[in-house]
Amino acid sequence: MHRVLVVSLVVVGCREKQAAPAPVVVPVEAPPAAPPMELVWTTPSFDKKATLEARRSSTCRISCSLGETEAWSIDGCAVDAKDFRFVSGDCKTAIVLFPQAVRASTFANLALVRVYRNGKPAEELTDIDLEVDSKANRFRWLGGAVGEFGDKPRYLPEGRGVEFQLITPAGRVTKRLPLDGTKVTANWDGGSAAP
Repeated sequence: MHRVLVVSLVVVGCREKQAAPAPVVVPVEAPPAAPPMELVWTTPSFDKKATLEARRSSTCRISCSLGETEAWSIDGCAVDAKDFRFVSGDCKTAIVLFPQAVRASTFANLALVRVYRNGKPAEELTDIDLEVDSKANRFRWLGGAVGEFGDKPRYLPEGRGVEFQLITPAGRVTKRLPLDGTKVTANWDGGSAAP
């Protein structure tokens, strides 16, 4: 029995080592990309008849609806969560105030207020129109916004327009913009423009 064991050890010990099998490569598919996060901001009119809605995901869209019926819509990233949005009860006029405007270049005017008529950009008020001190690339011009003291922009009684506090080098001035379709810049004199 002793001989069988020695022969077995010699036979086992003399075997050539076999190469390890090659690793098996299994293609792994990347997990499906998560859909872009969609952000939605809604703003009701003063009388709650109309709703201005801004959607931002991989694309952007602004729309105005009367109840369940869409009155108009436009594509583009024209508003953000920090912007103040107002809409007339018939969806004909929307006003957006941009509290944190950023100058695109040294010579560019800053769009601070944009007015939409029937879904189309109709008017714009800039830092020059509003006579604000905008020497820096970022500045604060709107009372009650971005940490500035004062009253936040708000609807006028019966939703006739929008009232806000303008911060100028001379101090704070209350301004009003009409929501009734009247041209905003027609009555703008750098002072008060009541609807």
